[in-house]
Amino acid sequence: MNLTFTQVNKPVSFTIQASDDEGDLLLFEGAVLARVEVNKNNDEITQEFLNDLAATIAGRAIDIDHNPAKNSGFFTKGEANENGELVVSGVIWQDRYPDEAEKVKNGTMH
Repeated sequence: MNLTFTQVNKPVSFTIQASDDEGDLLLFEGAVLARVEVNKNNDEITQEFLNDLAATIAGRAIDIDHNPAKNSGFFTKGEANENGELVVSGVIWQDRYPDEAEKVKNGTMH
């Protein structure tokens, strides 16, 4: 058995397939992750930062409250638009994180 590792820094595409049980994955598209602004932490978010983040976000983990031990899914795509927003798509493991998946669906978790 040969084991191969490949580091992917800029994935082009993903193929996602849920298991036979319906509802294991929550796929989302069009969520605004960030905007050009000075946020509550007094961090300045620029259009250049959004462009860089959009180019590298695919494949990165979605962590609950920025805690890497609570990985609830991953981003599949990011695009910085002309309105100064970073719009993302991704996957959340709905069976493992049902409360978070519900909050994403009803708009209370961003």
